Amino acid sequence: MAGLTMATAQVEESFSATAGRARIELLERLRGAGYQFVAPSVATHRRVLRRDGQTTARDLRDVFGWSLPFSRTLLEPGLIDCLAAAGALRLRDGLLVSTLRAASLSQDIFLHSAFPANAPDAVFFGPDSYRFANFLAHELAKAPRGGVLLDIGCGSGVGGVVAARSMQPSQVILTDLNPTALDFARANAAAADVAARFVRGDGVASINEVLDVLHGGINRRTSYEGRLDLSVDTDLGKLIGWDGASAHVTV
Repeated sequence: MAGLTMATAQVEESFSATAGRARIELLERLRGAGYQFVAPSVATHRRVLRRDGQTTARDLRDVFGWSLPFSRTLLEPGLIDCLAAAGALRLRDGLLVSTLRAASLSQDIFLHSAFPANAPDAVFFGPDSYRFANFLAHELAKAPRGGVLLDIGCGSGVGGVVAARSMQPSQVILTDLNPTALDFARANAAAADVAARFVRGDGVASINEVLDVLHGGINRRTSYEGRLDLSVDTDLGKLIGWDGASAHVTV
């Protein structure tokens, strides 16, 4: 029984590594194809689909932006292979559906959960992500270069990537309770050429480094597994049990 458990763990680890490489390759292929898509709000997404009455994909934006089903012949084989290797293909009424969605921000593309992102471990990207990225770029332009950057509740990794670009830290650490978020963040950071360490957790208990900059995108809604039910005016220092006296803290 122990041998079977170990074998299962090895298979899962192998699949995880394969899926991770496939996500990175998918991002590279989308960038090479000139893919661009600004992720709208949920309401706008629904409204556009109703207005246009389109039910199947005609191009990359329809597949990876609007999350529409598509025929196998629409995409080049390499993209199909990436989706399959990432475990991100589903069959619906004879057509394929991607469980991954991709949003562009400046020169980067970020993978996140397909629309509608209503699974318990869904990873979101939308207007708040763009606002958060703009805020970080503005605020961290004043932060000193180097140091250790911690992103709590990293989600897709957009905050960590933007912060790393803005302040050029010597070390980047991204944390999240949601393992799916960490999988997406790993791929997104790698494709953006941002080296980072990834930790599953919701605070700094497992972080041994002395932190210079800490930021976290805290949602008004209950986050993964209901473990953070916070309002936007929450004192982040109390949340993580760290005074942050000399650090640049953003919420």
